[in-house]
Amino acid sequence: MKYFFGILGILSLWAGVVFAQTPTAPAAPSAELLRQLEQQREALEQQRMEAQKRLEELRMQQRQNVEVITNEARDRLRMTREEFEQRREQIKEEMEDRREAFREEFEKRREEARRRFETQRDQLKQRIEGIRDDRKEQILERVHNQMNELNKRLTEHFSKVADQLEDVLSRILSRIDKAEANGLDVAEPKAKHEVAKNAISNLRTKIAEQALKTYTFTASTSSSEALRGDVGNARNLIHRDLSALRDVAKSARDAVHDVARALAQIPRVDELELPDTSTTSTTSQTQQ
Repeated sequence: MKYFFGILGILSLWAGVVFAQTPTAPAAPSAELLRQLEQQREALEQQRMEAQKRLEELRMQQRQNVEVITNEARDRLRMTREEFEQRREQIKEEMEDRREAFREEFEKRREEARRRFETQRDQLKQRIEGIRDDRKEQILERVHNQMNELNKRLTEHFSKVADQLEDVLSRILSRIDKAEANGLDVAEPKAKHEVAKNAISNLRTKIAEQALKTYTFTASTSSSEALRGDVGNARNLIHRDLSALRDVAKSARDAVHDVARALAQIPRVDELELPDTSTTSTTSQTQQ
């Protein structure tokens, strides 16, 4: 009996160990729970897709708004070919008006200088009569005439230079207008254009002032040294005046070059085309 009960105890212990090592299987989820989870997953997916669709719609609307604003801004800046030609004609007329006004003033100053020169020449002849040296008299008259002729010739030359610079500036302005008509940023070239325009105007003012000047000498004595000093002083004076005028002309030329360089920074500016009136009108109507 003891042996029998001992065997039973061992078997019971072994069975307990075996059943203790065997895990209990988890209960399978019910069909209802699976259905609810699937519905939640589908609802979340639907919400995600709707949110993505709304985001795309907002992005598209934003792009359209930006395009409309950009097109409206360009239309406000855009200049038709007809308007461009009208503006170019207006600029040409204004330039011709300025030139005509300058020519009138220039001729007026030059005529006044001519009368003054003749008066000074007569006075010089009276003064050098007392020198009693024909050779010296001829030299003084010749130098007097040469200085005033030089002043006349160079003021005419610089007047032509001003016209040439204005022609170049006018062509540059035409290119600036074309770039602006295509919606490009031309703030710097336009600012430099104003500087160049003022520089040319200043050059014309200095030319008119120089045209009014005449040059002579006192010749109050027959002394060769004194006469040489009078001639030297007059020559130094005209040289100083004409050099100053040349510097003003150089400043105007440099200012025009600055405009051209600023415009050259705009890529492919010379390849731009102007829209015609019908194209601009059609574009505006389409946007509306």
